Amino acid sequence: MFSKRVLVIANFSLGIISLFLLLNLFNFSTPSVGAAIGFLDQEEPFCFVQSQGGFTSWNDLDRCCLEASNQLVCEFDEKNIDGTRVDWACRNTPTGISYNLNNKAYQYCRTLDVWRK
Repeated sequence: MFSKRVLVIANFSLGIISLFLLLNLFNFSTPSVGAAIGFLDQEEPFCFVQSQGGFTSWNDLDRCCLEASNQLVCEFDEKNIDGTRVDWACRNTPTGISYNLNNKAYQYCRTLDVWRK
């Protein structure tokens, strides 16, 4: 019914899956793919504050994350600021202040406890 090659490939795949399940049974942690992708991303985290039409770089990323998390909305808004690409804008319309983050800073902020979104 199935060729010998297909059965060999299926058995090999099932063997690898059973190996991972066995390792999981003994609480052996394997590195996640997400951590590997973060390691390959050499981009520096950037945060810019937009107020009254001007942009100011903010080096205190933890404080920037706290303020960005307090905004009403964070949405994907790709633009270039002073030669640096930013991808996310967190804003609160009544105040007119916007916190602009690149992907690296946004992903870092999402790992913090202050991020409630």
